[in-house]
Amino acid sequence: MSRTRREAPPVEISRTTGGTTIIVKENHSVPIVSVALYLRGGAMAEVEGRQGITTLMQRMLMKGTATRSNEDIADALEFVGATMAPFTGKDVFGATLNVLSKHLPAALEVFADCLTRPALPEAHLEQERSVLISDIEKRRDDSLSLCLELCERELFQGHSYRFPVSGDIDSLRGLTAEDLRAWHHRFYRADMMSIAIVGDVEAARARDLVAAALGGLPKGEGLVSPVEGLGSIHAPREVLETREKRQSAVALGFRGPACGHADFAAFDVLNHVLSGMGSRLFLELRDKQGLGYVVNSTFDARAQAGAFKLYLGTSEDRRARARAALEEQVVRLREEAVGDEEMERTRRYMLGLHEIALQRNSAQASRLAFYEIMGLGWRFVDDYAARVEAVQSADVLRVAQTYLDPARRVVAEVASRG
Repeated sequence: MSRTRREAPPVEISRTTGGTTIIVKENHSVPIVSVALYLRGGAMAEVEGRQGITTLMQRMLMKGTATRSNEDIADALEFVGATMAPFTGKDVFGATLNVLSKHLPAALEVFADCLTRPALPEAHLEQERSVLISDIEKRRDDSLSLCLELCERELFQGHSYRFPVSGDIDSLRGLTAEDLRAWHHRFYRADMMSIAIVGDVEAARARDLVAAALGGLPKGEGLVSPVEGLGSIHAPREVLETREKRQSAVALGFRGPACGHADFAAFDVLNHVLSGMGSRLFLELRDKQGLGYVVNSTFDARAQAGAFKLYLGTSEDRRARARAALEEQVVRLREEAVGDEEMERTRRYMLGLHEIALQRNSAQASRLAFYEIMGLGWRFVDDYAARVEAVQSADVLRVAQTYLDPARRVVAEVASRG
């Protein structure tokens, strides 16, 4: 199977004396520049009693610096039409910036000020802490969100991947400004960072601007690793929680391949056989059997192991049937090869999503920086299509039999008492 693609603009890569990787891809079709800054860390580097410290720190970045108040930051970004968005994940954290190319120097100065010199004002710390705690309470109040969180917790017992990115309520209440300051000093290091710039800017100028704005960051001790080791699952695990809610939920979880593993592409195809509109789960469990209002699967590929979950939001009287139906889909993947027509449709859907996403400078910048900081190299973005096209039905069957082992599965259920 072959598909013709337009020639992509070249990518230039360099490193600062401090060890920061800078990736630049020029695109002069529109006068916009997107910047994505990624660092290794996030939930995987957190410990019990400090869950959520990364997210809380990230939320404080735009609340004031040594020279700017939060109002000054908002006004400066608004004046040049720029948007800045800090983020946190399981393996990474960072921030993105989007701005008209003519205003890139001014916006990048504010961006760097927020990232490198946060003031952590106490009043804003309490406000952001309250917002995070409220978000956690709302998520736990939703049966399906709670079910997926329980599944993740059981899937990674003893490893920091079990921590929700937003953290734990008790942990958040105990964090101080000094805790955040120490965390920032440890993780915002030049050699733990990759930056991608995509858009209407010459590569040499982009490199100079980034070096000037962020060149003062100190070096660290290299890329961080999870605090705890990733143990094995030797027997099935199940967790059930009952709530005074009308909705129930079921999730089946399995560990999948790590990001960049040789099985990554085949497992990604497996997930898309099940997920999305027109997929097996949607058509068979939702449309034909009417077992739930939300049914899908997700595959989050991470540095040490992927998290694969099939889930269904349902009613209490259909919960047992919903679980059985999800289990049947797993058995089918392990015992029956996916047909040629379904394979082609799935690959076409995946590549369509990939190409649509990469039409945006921001998506390109984020993926380039992410794959680089994860150790896969920025070329992984360009290699994605070829990897997907190379996956055959036999590969999907093999990874299903390898990773979807009933002896190593996790089942999480939230039952309704209402």
